[in-house]
Amino acid sequence: MDAKRNWAVAVVIACMMISCLLPVSGCGKSEAGLQIESIELTIEADPENELLDMSAYLHIRRDGNIARHSFRFLKPSEITRVYEVGSGRELPYEIDQGPQVGQGVYYLSVDFSGCGEDLVVGLDYQYDGESFYAEDLNPSTGENLILGQITEESIYSSHLDYYPFSDGLAEKASIQITTPQGWVGVSSGNLTKHEELQDGAVLYEYEIPFTSGRLPYPLAIFPYKTTETLYEGRLPITIYSSEEDVPYAEEKMELITAMILPFLEDLMGEFPFENLRIVEVFPREGITGLAVKSLVMLSQDMLFGVPIEGDYSQFQATVLVDEIAHQWNFYKVKFPNYLAEGISQYTTDLFVERYVDPDSVEKNMEWYREYYETITYLLNTLKSYKDEGMNIEEASRQLNVSVDEIESYWPFADYGEVPITDPHIYLSLYFVKGALAIDALREKLGDDMFFAGFKRLFSQSLEEEVTLDFYRECFESEYGDSLEDFFQRWYFETGLPSE
Repeated sequence: MDAKRNWAVAVVIACMMISCLLPVSGCGKSEAGLQIESIELTIEADPENELLDMSAYLHIRRDGNIARHSFRFLKPSEITRVYEVGSGRELPYEIDQGPQVGQGVYYLSVDFSGCGEDLVVGLDYQYDGESFYAEDLNPSTGENLILGQITEESIYSSHLDYYPFSDGLAEKASIQITTPQGWVGVSSGNLTKHEELQDGAVLYEYEIPFTSGRLPYPLAIFPYKTTETLYEGRLPITIYSSEEDVPYAEEKMELITAMILPFLEDLMGEFPFENLRIVEVFPREGITGLAVKSLVMLSQDMLFGVPIEGDYSQFQATVLVDEIAHQWNFYKVKFPNYLAEGISQYTTDLFVERYVDPDSVEKNMEWYREYYETITYLLNTLKSYKDEGMNIEEASRQLNVSVDEIESYWPFADYGEVPITDPHIYLSLYFVKGALAIDALREKLGDDMFFAGFKRLFSQSLEEEVTLDFYRECFESEYGDSLEDFFQRWYFETGLPSE
């Protein structure tokens, strides 16, 4: 086992350290035939008392046979009213805890009996500092991810389900955020109103003309200072930071405009959305990282408030590359996670190859192979212990390590090593194996065909999640021959092929 102890060393792969696209399991209990067409949210922030007063209006089209529907929802501290907006009639509801306790997952089940097929459901509710909080364990690092919080100093949500939603994701949304004077409300989409109210409060309204994807619409409320520019006369970029971190915001803006966007647009085509926001948030503990359409959220500690100083290989720079790359990879074209994260990992490797070290990709691939083999060895070893009936404490004693060191691996030990396309894969493995597969494809095709195929991936915007076949066919169009055997070995079999 000594030769395999490297798994206990911290994993320093940028996108593995944060939660950009780690799936939030299940989007709600959804029956076919119900669609949330749009969501309207009004949010009044009271940080002094650690409160959010909320109203949500869900514009729903449903099959008349659906009398009840369950929405995924973070349980509020108080629900004042659930009703049909058209008639004002109160709607019976229940709220029950879901299976992911750490993520604050609940299900709001609403009775639609007697409602029409097109209706607007209204909810009035409130969150306090205790209810507007959830965390999750990043299985790649064993570190806590803080998904949202309300404190007197800051309010934010990266992954919290602070409005009801389900598998029938909303086509669009509007979010009105009222803040105290001097505070700023931020979400994704287009800022359509910024208005000072008579009582000294400030109203921010965002129109969001797209679905939230796998993650809820983000929310950040803080006394932000903004650093702004218009990239190449066409793309507004705004970085929201604390006053003390404005120098880091300015440094990031220079990096984004001088290197990251030129590099990514050359690789994947023009930036796919109307604006880009980079938002600093302030979790009480742990880290927060998020990429949604048009917005990147980074926690102050480790990810934002640290100087880059021209070292583009360091964590703070590569995280920025990775998260901005997701605007194309997953949000312009909806790849499955095992493809999206492998692509982003390799995109970051390409950035470092161009700007830091031309030999870095080769070095990283060697490291990824070692990491993959080490982690799969551990998973298979833990599986054998589990099959023998050991619990985690007994397994840790057998390995002569602490329970904390293997805790994040333990749930995946039921399966051991699985193909990259298997949903039971230990999540960080599809970062490294995904990147290894892409590098092997580059070696097989050569740079000219590979980069032409890579750009072809992003030449169209697809409404539905693309398949592995689409991904393969983009490269086959350049290669002129079948790549089925290659994809079979890398994506549907275990182990690491030699090519």
